[in-house]
Amino acid sequence: MRDKTKVVSIVLFLPVLIMLISCQKQKAEWKGTIEEVNGVMVVKNPKEPIYRENVFSLEEELSIGVVDGPETQMFSGVIDIEVDVGGNIYILDYRESCCRVFNPDGKFLRTIGSPGQGPGELERPSSLHLCQDNQLWIEDYRNRRIAVFTTTGKFLRNVSTAKVRITNIDIDSKGNILGKRFVISEDKNYLQEVQKFNSDLEYEFTLESAPFPADPRRKTRNTLSPFLDYQFAHQDRIVYGFPLTYELKIYDLQGNLLKKIYKPYDPVEVPQKTKEELKKLELLDYKIVVSDNWPAYGQFRVDDKGWIYVGTYEKVLDNFCWDVFDEDGRYFARIHLNFSPVVIRNNNWYVLKGDEDGYQFVKRYKVTWNY
Repeated sequence: MRDKTKVVSIVLFLPVLIMLISCQKQKAEWKGTIEEVNGVMVVKNPKEPIYRENVFSLEEELSIGVVDGPETQMFSGVIDIEVDVGGNIYILDYRESCCRVFNPDGKFLRTIGSPGQGPGELERPSSLHLCQDNQLWIEDYRNRRIAVFTTTGKFLRNVSTAKVRITNIDIDSKGNILGKRFVISEDKNYLQEVQKFNSDLEYEFTLESAPFPADPRRKTRNTLSPFLDYQFAHQDRIVYGFPLTYELKIYDLQGNLLKKIYKPYDPVEVPQKTKEELKKLELLDYKIVVSDNWPAYGQFRVDDKGWIYVGTYEKVLDNFCWDVFDEDGRYFARIHLNFSPVVIRNNNWYVLKGDEDGYQFVKRYKVTWNY
């Protein structure tokens, strides 16, 4: 009789438990504001995210790279990763001056490019991008050009970057190009600019400008001064940030400002030991200036849903804190990571990790959101 009573009690308690869980989820609400100001959506986030605990988990599904084995799976200079719609993985190794392609199960398929200065050859490549018509565009930094291949490895052409003098290139699926360029303004200030070009590298417009950390006139360089960052994103958008403050901007491909995202933050102090180490980097007559605090954030990534992941300088134990914003720009969650994601596609994270001996491994993690 007692066991039967226990079963009845459990059955009666289950709806109450479900209701409590449902109420807890309903209480997880966003406390910021979204308003339109002069045609621009302004998102002002609170200091705390919608979800703070037990919202995120990662499970390793795949690891590419070996310490001892085929050379095609040994990496030491991986600088970029791309993933196509079929899940094939493209790994750019700047030391080997080539891109290696693997299927979704980690099986090696082919090598694209080789060291050199001729057609289809690369020297210190720095980024790769998948474009329409099954094309792979590789920024060939030292040769000052973009090398264009098919995804099957056939070389198509080179696009010279020598005249426009841009670096840190990002290219969307349609061949639109963003690049960073250093310029001197009319009042002799040194600036870093984000400029947009078409697929033939014809200039279209300057998206944003920001101060350059080095000032040749005063022979100074602030090694911790913010650098602007940008990335093509979901639905033909451009995400831009200059971490002097915690602000992100969303533009369309014509350069029209669509949205501003704000979040309050606590400045993170630069340790004295770090300052002393940076001071040792002084060269010739250039003086190193070190800020008291780190920039508002370090880097960001955008996934295929339009979510933005912002890496901060705050730490919990040995993990850095990353702020996650949903497609509306709302501060969704804060997660803790001991690595930086390179690509985020279809709830898969592609990550570069290394060991103490310098061997590198590209790993794929399955992401689960618990909310």
